Order: sequence, then C-alpha cells, then structure tokens
Amino acid sequence: MMKTPNEDYWISRALRLEQEIQNNATVTVNRIINIYIRAFKNIERDIKKLTDTYKGLDGLSDEELEKYLTRAEHDKNASDLRKIYNSTDDKQIKQELSKRINAQAYGFRIKRLEGLRLAVYNEIKKAGIAEISLTKKLYEESIKAGYYRTIDDIARGYNVGIRFDILPQRAIDNALKTRWSGKNFSERVWKNTDDLAERAQGVIVGGLQSGQSYTKMASEIERLSGKGTYSSTRLVRTECNYFMNQGVLEGYKESDIKKYKFVATLDLKTSELCAGLDGLINDVVDAMVGVNYPPMHPHCRSVAIMADILFDGARIARNPITGKNYKIDNSVTYKEWYAGLSDEQKQAIVESRSIASNKSSDKKQYANLA
Repeated sequence: MMKTPNEDYWISRALRLEQEIQNNATVTVNRIINIYIRAFKNIERDIKKLTDTYKGLDGLSDEELEKYLTRAEHDKNASDLRKIYNSTDDKQIKQELSKRINAQAYGFRIKRLEGLRLAVYNEIKKAGIAEISLTKKLYEESIKAGYYRTIDDIARGYNVGIRFDILPQRAIDNALKTRWSGKNFSERVWKNTDDLAERAQGVIVGGLQSGQSYTKMASEIERLSGKGTYSSTRLVRTECNYFMNQGVLEGYKESDIKKYKFVATLDLKTSELCAGLDGLINDVVDAMVGVNYPPMHPHCRSVAIMADILFDGARIARNPITGKNYKIDNSVTYKEWYAGLSDEQKQAIVESRSIASNKSSDKKQYANLA
C-alpha cells in the first residue's frame, strides 16, 4: 500500500505551482513593460517635434494652441483611433472608442491643443489594448494550470483515478469577466490607461503652455512611464494569483473536495493579513476572494490546499449521468487512470505541468508521461 502524502507535500505542490505561474507571468510583464516604453518614447518624439518647430519661443502661445490641426494631422489621429478600435473585441472598450471616433467625424476642425491630447491618448490606449491581449492568454493558462494540476496532483498523490471534464471555454470566459474586486481585468487595464493618459496629457499641455524645455517634459514623461509599468506589473501578479486559485477551486469542486486550508507564503514579505489566515480551514463552497480565499491583497502569493481528503484505499470517479463522484474498485491505479484519458485530457494535464517550461518540450513530455 502506497504511503499517503502528508500536508507538507501538498503545501510544497501548491507553492510551487504559484511560483511557476509567477515565473510565467514575468515573461508577459517584461513584454508589457517594453510596449509602454515604446509608447512613451513615441510621445517624447512628438513633444520634441513640436518643441523643435517652435524653438526660440517661450512655449506655445494660446494663439498657437488654438490653431486648428492640418488635415494630415487630423487624419493621422483619426486613423490611429480606428486602428485601436479594430484591434479589440471588447464590447465595452469598442463602445467608448466609437464615441470618440464619431465625435471626430462630426467635428473635423480640431484645435492643436485637443490634437495633442488625442495623440497621447492613442499611444497609451494602443499599449493598453496590447496589455489586455497578452494578459488574457496568460490568465487563461493560469486558470487551466490551477484546475488540471489540482486534479492531476490528487490522482498522482493518492494513486487514484478521477473522472473529470475538460474545462469549457465558456467557464474560462466567465471567469475572465468576473468583477472579483469591483472590476474585471480588462476594465482595470482600461482604467489604469485612462489615468495614465490624463496625467501625460497634463504634463505635455501644461509644459507647452508654461514654456518648459523638451528635456524637462521628457523627464516627467519617463517618470509617468515608470508608474504605469509598475501598475501593470502589480495588476498582472495579482490577477495571476487570482485566476490560478480559481482554477484550483474548480479542481476541488470537480474532485468533490469539501474543505480547503489557507496557506500563506511565510517569509519577510508576508502580510499580516495573510499570516493571520494561515492554516485556517473553510468549506470550498464558502470560499470568498479577499475574505478567506486568495488573493487577499495586491501582490498576494497565498494559496490553498485540500483539507478533507480520505480515500481509505478506494477510488473516486464521476458518474456521467448524475455528475456526482462515486467510488470504484481498487484496481484503478494512477497509471491506468492516465492511460485511459482522452488525448485532449492528457494534453491538458501536460500543459498544466509545463506552465513555466519551454512549450517546445510539451510533445516530448506528452510521449513519456505515465
């Protein structure tokens, strides 16, 4: 009879998954940072172009700022706005962009001051759309990893078979739309870019009106760029923890696990809030993010482990008609269970194991498993 894994084993597995998820997030975070750096470099380029045009003057006069954009300047801004609109499928974002596009269509004669604001808005919103696209894929991977890794760990750890369903894309999409802390992830990105664009517009317009040098304005823009990338990094780290833990929760439900234990990552960075919850046991059905289930705060690294599993050498499986778990005989081992999975199920398990690995190795791992 195989030895039953102890609690330290499950804690180690859960913390390792969270670390792998965050390692995976680092790649996306770095790509997002580079996108925002490029956006702000483009803004700096536009500032320099404008200040070079009016070199020798003490800033742009009210008269200059009140001048209308040329047709070419207007067309470029309008074209950029339409490209942003076409690059997203988010209905709420499209609705907001549509209003801006229509406003331009009805008011072709846009003054230079408003043109400056729009150019800044376009650059930062392009970066925001790219961030949403990149992180959506990352969060989908995090949900799946939490779900399939949980099921696989239970089956492997107890040498049992668990009948489980492939996580429907509909369920993943619903999770992505959940306003778990007032807003869903895309709404948070859009709000962050709203704030960032407004601040950048203020720096540029205020600087031009007061006669600030290009160097001074560029320095302020770089400072804002740093704030923007930090906000994105914090958001990605927190959302990854959220979506991974939601996948774990669904894995518990699928495996008929009734209780979970809150586990804080105990080190010098651990918050008092998470440290106070460490070790507490709750019902899976009562799990509430920010109350008794992670994440509890931005940059949270806490996880959950199951707290009530006792198989006594039996096996658990899912009745395809009732949807309830039931026990089957002891002849089904983990290896036999794995061999009986569909190709789609096997691939899902493989991907959950290689979340932080080179994806090119998946095929080799798939062939060697079980």
